[in-house]
Amino acid sequence: SGAPSGDFVVWDLEKRRMHHLREAHRGPITSAQFLPKEPLLITSSNDNAVKMWIFDTADGMSRYLKGRCGCPGPAHRLQFYGEGDRELIVGGGFQGAGFLSKISFIQDQQNQEYSQASLKKMDSRTKEGGFPGALPPVIDMAVCEVRHYDWPSVVTAHNGLHTAMVWSAFNKALSTTALTPPVELNGGSPVSAVAVSSCGNYCVLGLENGALHRFNLQSGLHRGTIPKVAEGEPDPNSFGVKVPKRPAMAKAPAAPP
Repeated sequence: SGAPSGDFVVWDLEKRRMHHLREAHRGPITSAQFLPKEPLLITSSNDNAVKMWIFDTADGMSRYLKGRCGCPGPAHRLQFYGEGDRELIVGGGFQGAGFLSKISFIQDQQNQEYSQASLKKMDSRTKEGGFPGALPPVIDMAVCEVRHYDWPSVVTAHNGLHTAMVWSAFNKALSTTALTPPVELNGGSPVSAVAVSSCGNYCVLGLENGALHRFNLQSGLHRGTIPKVAEGEPDPNSFGVKVPKRPAMAKAPAAPP
């Protein structure tokens, strides 16, 4: 039996036991069907995915075998990726949650949604305590293919999130690196735009308050604002970068009578 949450329950009538598999789909399960004389279950949902589950474990639990999936919701950002433009990275949202997926133009079975399992390993301050297992919808995205095998080089901005997230196109998953502008340097505002340098070493975040922040993409360290903050204590409530006032010019002496 399927649930509106995307979970499904398998009932063992002989042992009178229930097997519960969570998060089978991202949306309500619309259909579930066993194949005749096979330990295989096929499920579908409005998240644009069809999945096959096999029952081959000693305890009778099911496990994911294979499936086909597309974008679970509206796409907000698209970017060609890889040699020959054979892949497409898609970012968007579905039922208030964000997703990042790879779409292949060669084989449909290579389509895959990037994993967000790393959210559980991140500090609660990074997740801001408001996202139970999923990020908000993607509003901007930047990639660099040069560092595909070196370090995660896909950066996304999310609706209302003060942190930019970094993904690995090689592992098809969210990394544990998160880019958060310091509050004392005009941070503390949602990230609205992202850009990655052609060398893949740096990333620039644009905030809703107009500030620009540069990060090292490999280490995730903050490398300052653009333009650089002037000397003195910055005002976190100011718009953009604080510019020191010019000293008052001394008055010219009066002309002799």
